[in-house]
Amino acid sequence: MYSNMHHSLASFERPRVNCVLAVPAGVFLATEIGLFQLINGQLNAISPWDQQPVHLVAVSPQGYLLLLETASGQKLYLCNAQWQVEAELPCPPGEKIQCLHSQTQCVLAGTQRGIFRLLLNTDNRPKADSWQCLFKDTGGWGEVLWIHSDHPEQIQASIKKLSPDAKPALLETRDDGTSWKVAASVDYQDLVLAVNDQFWISRWKGRCQRHFTGGYKKHPLTAAWLSTKDWALLEGNTLEYQQDGQATLSFTHPLLAEAKWLYPLPQESAFLVAGMQGAFLVEPAKGAVSDLFADMILPDGLGELRQVFELDDGVRLAVASFGTFRSEDSGITWKPADAEWSVLNAKHLIRSDDGRWWLSCRSALFVSDDNGQSWRCVKLKLEQMPHYAELCGGLAIIDEHLFIGSKTGVLATHLNNPKYLSRVDAFGRQAIRTLSTSPDSRQLLVNDEKQTEKTS
Repeated sequence: MYSNMHHSLASFERPRVNCVLAVPAGVFLATEIGLFQLINGQLNAISPWDQQPVHLVAVSPQGYLLLLETASGQKLYLCNAQWQVEAELPCPPGEKIQCLHSQTQCVLAGTQRGIFRLLLNTDNRPKADSWQCLFKDTGGWGEVLWIHSDHPEQIQASIKKLSPDAKPALLETRDDGTSWKVAASVDYQDLVLAVNDQFWISRWKGRCQRHFTGGYKKHPLTAAWLSTKDWALLEGNTLEYQQDGQATLSFTHPLLAEAKWLYPLPQESAFLVAGMQGAFLVEPAKGAVSDLFADMILPDGLGELRQVFELDDGVRLAVASFGTFRSEDSGITWKPADAEWSVLNAKHLIRSDDGRWWLSCRSALFVSDDNGQSWRCVKLKLEQMPHYAELCGGLAIIDEHLFIGSKTGVLATHLNNPKYLSRVDAFGRQAIRTLSTSPDSRQLLVNDEKQTEKTS
């Protein structure tokens, strides 16, 4: 974890973890600086791929599949059990691979537009036109988040948006892709993160029986893991899990927020948590979170610096994929902000007249009353709506009300009691791109100023 000393911002950079593969042979992490194996709580680089931008990894009949994301495009490799290249495979023409899986004699690829299959013929090298489209959304959506297959003719896939309503869906086939059963989500953005025969874990409803139509989580889940008896999920900065049918346990830590990958490590009584902020070994029983990249010599320019905000008295706030940081000397040195979530993933900041700063993130709203030294998550309570989707469309203040642009309209709350959130019906359910106020701060301006909608 980070110390409280002041450093250059580059000293806090961590590599993005793009994919995690957990198999009997080991746990592997695909990152922007190479491929690593987790052994006894430490990361070991796999030399053939050192400093390579490894985007995806998966098991193959001969060993492994590995996808590089380079400046010239994607490159797909078939590797042996030692991760050495056996052959380069073509990528689906005109598609960008989002996830990989394999069956006995073929490769399954989920792209931004559908599901494709490539037969592996040991006698002839497959060509680009050998890819077969198993599923494609007729409306132009169909981005595949993950693919899974336990049996040769059975495939499951999670889809981000599906026609005609642009809602998430779980696709299943039991006849090798000839026909598909579609279980569409009732709610916008309620992505299916994990599934088994009885349960699924979705972004907004958490773990529940399939097709359950009950309540919602306070924050959208970012990662989940599900087996026959055990499960684990990440909601905001909280890890919640159940093992062997015992009581549900939870563990909270700022570094867990916004992670995409979550895997239990039973032998270590720990969890691997990874994502854009790096990788961490989480040991709930010890109350410990260990930064797996902390002792490595890392190259410069890792991760992404997303925004630098100006606060009062010359203070700056840097929001990055690897954390949130504060500077009091015009950005020369930086110190981690004391935030409930280390990664705030914020785009918009606004100051109310009482000196508080409000920060809208994709997954939550934060407030600081000490000029950015600490950031508290506002525990939102929603009125007459299922959930708030993403809070990424801007912030505005009129009188004592804070307005928030979201993917499903404009939301409003009172500055003196910000946890209660309601929808501004005048703007419907449209995705909000920009949000501001008129020069006299009496009217709300939404999206295209040439066709501005206003409310008093």
